[in-house]
Amino acid sequence: MKELVAVLPDLQTFTSDENDILAIQKQFQNALETNQIGETNVWDNFNQQLVIGVTPVQSFKHPDGGICRQYLQVLAKEGLPYEFPGIACRNGRGRWTVPRR
Repeated sequence: MKELVAVLPDLQTFTSDENDILAIQKQFQNALETNQIGETNVWDNFNQQLVIGVTPVQSFKHPDGGICRQYLQVLAKEGLPYEFPGIACRNGRGRWTVPRR
């Protein structure tokens, strides 16, 4: 049995601009690394009517000793919000990744 730890957005559904996708991925990393619980990091591209918020909800220690954060990522395209909850853990290289089994 597999455990669902995140609902991941297909970023290409929201934007075809590779620079936007890289900026969104960087925003995700920055939000999980630096934001306090409940503090939202917002990125936007008003030309494409795209706004994305990442909010850490909870931090905890994984059984293997690593740090993990529960988060909520909200993508709004043309005013319609889509919510993507999940859990990400900091790997040995300092990057936040969604655990996969």
